Amino acid sequence: MENVSQEATSKPDDKQAFKAAKIVKRVRAASSRKSWEIFRQATVERRPDAQIASEFGVTIGTVYKTTFRIKQRLLEECQKIR
Repeated sequence: MENVSQEATSKPDDKQAFKAAKIVKRVRAASSRKSWEIFRQATVERRPDAQIASEFGVTIGTVYKTTFRIKQRLLEECQKIR
């Protein structure tokens, strides 16, 4: 019985992971390399915004805006597939 319940719970997770990967791929393709890398470093790596700004030659405000815009695009894509 345990195997059946584990399978039943893993399938929705697999579907969710597949949908999430698809959304990320779509938004990443629509973003510039620089913007995506700024977003990735700020959100995934959680690097300080000042370091990211310095590395990419942009202002801290640009890091905030870029991160916000990509988050918004990801949320919009999530809403489209629901």
